[in-house]
Amino acid sequence: MLLLIALRQAGRLAAPAAGPAPAIPARLAQYWDSGAPPAEIAVLVQGWRAAHPGHAHVLFDDATARVFLQAHCAPEVLAAYRRAREPAQKADIFRLAWLFAEGGWYADADDRCLAPLDSLAPAGAGLVLYQEEYGTIGNNLIGAAPQHPVIGLALELAVAAINRGDADILWFSTGPGLLTRALARVIAGSPLGLSAWLRRLRVLTRVEMQRAVGMHCQVAYKNTERHWSRTAFAHRRRRAGAEAA
Repeated sequence: MLLLIALRQAGRLAAPAAGPAPAIPARLAQYWDSGAPPAEIAVLVQGWRAAHPGHAHVLFDDATARVFLQAHCAPEVLAAYRRAREPAQKADIFRLAWLFAEGGWYADADDRCLAPLDSLAPAGAGLVLYQEEYGTIGNNLIGAAPQHPVIGLALELAVAAINRGDADILWFSTGPGLLTRALARVIAGSPLGLSAWLRRLRVLTRVEMQRAVGMHCQVAYKNTERHWSRTAFAHRRRRAGAEAA
């Protein structure tokens, strides 16, 4: 996190120069685990589809995600997906697996599209992320070229954590905390040199992101046990109570 804050302060995360051709395929994936989403989510999903007529848009659910993972990923990826405790953690695993295999854009189903995604990235960018106010990297919108090393490392770490049975909350194990660690590790270990690597990376500020995406819309399911924050912290409270007893 400190590395990414330092790069931002030094101006090294500014937009790279446009390349000769788009590196991120014109594909857009979203995920809602239980088949047909509720009406308010369906409206948001349709907004993404309407704003991107030139993109192949797919809304995956639990069943179609399993089919994709079985066809395109190593067995341990599907095993981790099956073991994931919450729908949000399944979505975290799936987005990384889909992006690594196919490339394209992934957007959370509870975010609102305000402008086409192509407005966020120069043509040559191989990875598009956004930096949260804490300096961490959000994972609700990601654009990536196929087989991108940051996405690959994040997927590897997430799968290993779940299959080991790690008890970290989702934010650390498969969410923004994980993606932040993966990005920092790849940047620090790249043999290309920092400048060469950063030329293919676009890390948006929160202000830049909000011009195209209305994030974390207040939809009804967030007030139920379906939302990861309620179930994750409830599990930790129950575990702490059991250990105290």
